[in-house]
Amino acid sequence: MNQRLNKELVYDLYQSMVDNQISIVYEGAISQSLVRSFLSIAEDKMEKSAVGKNVKKRVFRVLLECLQNVTLMSEHDESQERNAIFIVGNQDQNYIISTGVEVT
Repeated sequence: MNQRLNKELVYDLYQSMVDNQISIVYEGAISQSLVRSFLSIAEDKMEKSAVGKNVKKRVFRVLLECLQNVTLMSEHDESQERNAIFIVGNQDQNYIISTGVEVT
Protein backbone atom coordinates (compact mmCIF):
# COMPACT_ATOMS: atom_id res chain seq x y z
CA MET A 1 0.00 0.00 0.00
CA ASN A 2 1.27 3.43 -0.90
CA GLN A 3 2.14 5.43 2.23
CA ARG A 4 1.60 8.77 0.52
CA LEU A 5 -1.84 10.19 -0.04
CA ASN A 6 -2.42 11.02 -3.65
CA LYS A 7 -3.77 14.44 -4.48
CA GLU A 8 -7.05 13.06 -5.85
CA LEU A 9 -7.82 11.36 -2.54
CA VAL A 10 -6.97 14.51 -0.60
CA TYR A 11 -9.09 16.65 -2.92
CA ASP A 12 -12.03 14.20 -2.71
CA LEU A 13 -11.84 14.27 1.08
CA TYR A 14 -11.65 18.06 1.10
CA GLN A 15 -14.59 18.35 -1.33
CA SER A 16 -16.69 15.96 0.77
CA MET A 17 -16.01 18.07 3.87
CA VAL A 18 -16.95 21.27 2.01
CA ASP A 19 -20.09 19.71 0.52
CA ASN A 20 -21.21 18.49 3.95
CA GLN A 21 -20.02 21.65 5.74
CA ILE A 22 -17.75 19.72 8.09
CA SER A 23 -15.28 22.06 9.75
CA ILE A 24 -13.43 19.84 12.25
CA VAL A 25 -12.56 16.15 12.04
CA TYR A 26 -10.26 14.26 14.39
CA GLU A 27 -9.55 10.57 15.00
CA GLY A 28 -7.00 9.26 17.48
CA ALA A 29 -5.96 9.56 21.10
CA ILE A 30 -7.51 12.54 22.84
CA SER A 31 -6.17 14.64 25.71
CA GLN A 32 -7.10 17.76 27.63
CA SER A 33 -4.72 19.83 25.51
CA LEU A 34 -6.43 18.63 22.33
CA VAL A 35 -9.82 19.44 23.85
CA ARG A 36 -8.65 22.99 24.55
CA SER A 37 -7.40 23.29 20.97
CA PHE A 38 -10.67 21.98 19.50
CA LEU A 39 -12.69 24.37 21.64
CA SER A 40 -10.51 27.29 20.57
CA ILE A 41 -10.86 26.38 16.88
CA ALA A 42 -14.63 25.92 17.20
CA GLU A 43 -14.99 29.21 19.05
CA ASP A 44 -13.01 31.04 16.36
CA LYS A 45 -15.11 29.52 13.58
CA MET A 46 -18.37 30.38 15.36
CA GLU A 47 -17.23 33.97 15.93
CA LYS A 48 -16.76 34.34 12.16
CA SER A 49 -20.21 32.93 11.40
CA ALA A 50 -23.53 34.74 11.28
CA VAL A 51 -25.05 32.57 14.01
CA GLY A 52 -26.66 34.37 16.96
CA LYS A 53 -24.88 34.74 20.30
CA ASN A 54 -27.29 32.43 22.17
CA VAL A 55 -26.84 29.65 19.60
CA LYS A 56 -23.05 30.01 19.83
CA LYS A 57 -23.22 29.66 23.63
CA ARG A 58 -25.40 26.54 23.42
CA VAL A 59 -23.22 24.94 20.75
CA PHE A 60 -20.10 25.68 22.77
CA ARG A 61 -21.62 24.13 25.93
CA VAL A 62 -22.73 20.99 24.08
CA LEU A 63 -19.35 20.75 22.38
CA LEU A 64 -17.56 21.08 25.71
CA GLU A 65 -19.71 18.38 27.31
CA CYS A 66 -19.24 16.00 24.36
CA LEU A 67 -15.47 16.46 24.39
CA GLN A 68 -15.31 15.97 28.16
CA ASN A 69 -17.32 12.75 27.85
CA VAL A 70 -15.08 11.45 25.07
CA THR A 71 -11.98 12.31 27.10
CA LEU A 72 -13.33 10.55 30.20
CA MET A 73 -14.29 7.46 28.22
CA SER A 74 -10.90 7.41 26.49
CA GLU A 75 -9.04 7.62 29.80
CA HIS A 76 -11.36 5.23 31.67
CA ASP A 77 -9.12 2.19 31.17
CA GLU A 78 -5.53 3.29 31.78
CA SER A 79 -4.16 -0.09 30.73
CA GLN A 80 -5.31 0.57 27.17
CA GLU A 81 -5.36 3.77 25.17
CA ARG A 82 -8.61 4.16 23.27
CA ASN A 83 -9.05 6.11 20.09
CA ALA A 84 -11.81 8.65 19.78
CA ILE A 85 -13.49 10.34 16.84
CA PHE A 86 -14.82 13.87 16.81
CA ILE A 87 -16.63 15.70 13.99
CA VAL A 88 -18.19 19.17 13.90
CA GLY A 89 -20.21 20.52 11.01
CA ASN A 90 -22.99 22.93 10.34
CA GLN A 91 -25.83 23.23 7.90
CA ASP A 92 -27.58 26.57 7.66
CA GLN A 93 -28.19 27.58 11.30
CA ASN A 94 -27.77 24.04 12.70
CA TYR A 95 -24.60 22.57 14.16
CA ILE A 96 -23.87 18.85 14.04
CA ILE A 97 -21.55 17.36 16.66
CA SER A 98 -20.62 13.68 16.47
CA THR A 99 -18.31 11.87 18.85
CA GLY A 100 -17.36 8.29 19.50
CA VAL A 101 -14.95 6.15 21.46
CA GLU A 102 -13.43 2.84 20.48
CA VAL A 103 -14.94 0.02 22.53
CA THR A 104 -13.12 -3.28 22.88
